[in-house]
Amino acid sequence: MSATRSIAASAERLQAYLQTFERLALQPRDQWRGFFTPRSESMNFGLRFQLAFPCYAVAAITHALPATRERSLRIMAALIDRMLDPRVWHYWSRATGSGDPVGWANIQYSGHLSHMIGLYRLLGGQRFDQPFHFTHNGQTVEHTHTTLASALYEQMRRNRYHGVDCEPGNTYVSCTDHALWSNVLHDRLHGTSFAAINVQWLDFLERRLTFRGPRIVGRGAVSAIYLTKLNVAAPLGLNFMDAWSLALLAPIAPEWTRRNADRLWARLRWSQPDMACLPSAKIWTRMEGCDTAVNTGFAYLLAVELDDQRRAAALLRYAERELQPLEQHGARLLIGGLAAPYTTALFAVGEAGGLGRVLSA
Repeated sequence: MSATRSIAASAERLQAYLQTFERLALQPRDQWRGFFTPRSESMNFGLRFQLAFPCYAVAAITHALPATRERSLRIMAALIDRMLDPRVWHYWSRATGSGDPVGWANIQYSGHLSHMIGLYRLLGGQRFDQPFHFTHNGQTVEHTHTTLASALYEQMRRNRYHGVDCEPGNTYVSCTDHALWSNVLHDRLHGTSFAAINVQWLDFLERRLTFRGPRIVGRGAVSAIYLTKLNVAAPLGLNFMDAWSLALLAPIAPEWTRRNADRLWARLRWSQPDMACLPSAKIWTRMEGCDTAVNTGFAYLLAVELDDQRRAAALLRYAERELQPLEQHGARLLIGGLAAPYTTALFAVGEAGGLGRVLSA
């Protein structure tokens, strides 16, 4: 099995993925069948991730299958509409009292929303150039794609570390990936120069958040968390954070990614010569922080973005044998792990050729 199936060979399978995401996105707005309900929306399997990654997958599929563009734009718009639903972002209001989930910090939501809208706009959609609204306790805040992207850029420019907080007082490399994507996409669409700040974040990442030296237990590619108020980077990493950080940075910072990918590859678990996964400790799964399925999905996407066909094939083979694929729309799609829409979307992005191809089109 090749890591990157030809478009002709994979068209039926990509169409089946598209139909799966269409069914999730276009059901009545008050229904959430097929989505995982986490114990806490603030954790890593919150609905925002189950919406964002299918949106990225639909964008990648559209690039691979241009004839699906109009259908795909409807799906992406529906996923973005769900992203704007208070059920998705009210964890922020409960934590901070704010009715504006994108004006300050909360890159774990705002970065994804801007990334989603940027890809939607790149493929020809225009709805979110018009204002959209957030309402909390009778107060309404208005934003557009530009005010959203501008808020991210301004925080990156002002913050000494040139990133954006996730929760007040801390941030993660993986979340900041999406601010970089926001800058690049907004520049392409609107002629701004937001992405100039990306270089400063990447410099900070290289100096402060990237591990060096021997590959010891607990130290992979990047620090798991940076405490922004204390100016302290955690001395430990996580497979989940490493794989996500590398996979989404690969199209934006390919040289940095290639230099650091081996620190992740060293953590793959090979069960056969041709089958591998990226494991998760059971405690993180119990906490709904990550699981082996989503870790392996990010690792697979990274391998695709780096054109590492041997590892991509091994990771996909693990998914096809171990993630209990189900028959969906005539194809055995990868529906596995705690948050199936999230995990399935990661493999769909990879099987469509990755996000780097969308950005370079």
